[in-house]
Amino acid sequence: MVSDADDIKHILVGNCTNYQKPESLLIPVRKIFGSRCVICLPAAEHTARRKILSPAFNTAAIKSKTHHITEAANRSVRILTHLYKRPSV
Repeated sequence: MVSDADDIKHILVGNCTNYQKPESLLIPVRKIFGSRCVICLPAAEHTARRKILSPAFNTAAIKSKTHHITEAANRSVRILTHLYKRPSV
């Protein structure tokens, strides 16, 4: 397992084609997001897709969506809390 920030950057940014994603990670990801989601793509296609998507996830773009993200998260918490609230014993 890698936890050092520089090592993570080395793997994910500079040398991602040198590291293969473990199948044990990809199986549940495919079940949730489908086999064509960015993380499941082969290296060259993954890189090309990331270049297209990157502008939507830069700091300014995320900051402009903070209110919407917060609202969606709060709504999800309320829904899940209601759905999984267990009756007291």
